[in-house]
Amino acid sequence: MCAPCGCKMIYCYSRRGTKVYGYYTCATSREKGAHSCPMPSLPAAEIERMVISEIAAICRDPTLAGRVIAEAGARHDAAVAEAKARLADAEDLAAKAAATAQKRTDDGAHRGILRQAEAQVATLRSVLTAAQAGNPRTPAARTILASFDPVWAELNPTERIGLLRSLVERIAVDGHAGRLAVTFRASGIADLAKRGVA
Repeated sequence: MCAPCGCKMIYCYSRRGTKVYGYYTCATSREKGAHSCPMPSLPAAEIERMVISEIAAICRDPTLAGRVIAEAGARHDAAVAEAKARLADAEDLAAKAAATAQKRTDDGAHRGILRQAEAQVATLRSVLTAAQAGNPRTPAARTILASFDPVWAELNPTERIGLLRSLVERIAVDGHAGRLAVTFRASGIADLAKRGVA
């Protein structure tokens, strides 16, 4: 994400002879012109190196790792609460649909509505189960985060991309200040643990 304007950063590349140069640029700047956002285009290799370095530093520092776990835990709690509320609403609708279908046994439309409502309830139960399973507040959470470096070193490029997508929710880049901020995904710590770490 582009910190100055809040838009997404997109990966682009250019060729010079046989060499390919990758870079990240602000989507707003690319679509509306350089005057629309002060963020310059940034070399992809340098940004990616900074991101990995920042993640590794956060994971190694017990205080920062504790903050990551607390923030991810708060987001986890919010996701579980939202999933519970959506499930409760769907269960209410399903109960009303069941009552209506029971009164109008000759009406196929109401039975169809009931089937849809029951399917929605089943889906939302799965969503809630998945949300509850992603709790980052495990006794081994700090150990799991601290093991980022050795895990990273053993992954192939495809596995590294998968780990980053599961571990990182958002990266905000400020090219002028030379800073970036990493927001961890609540379920990402659990995903790191599934890779054989603990």
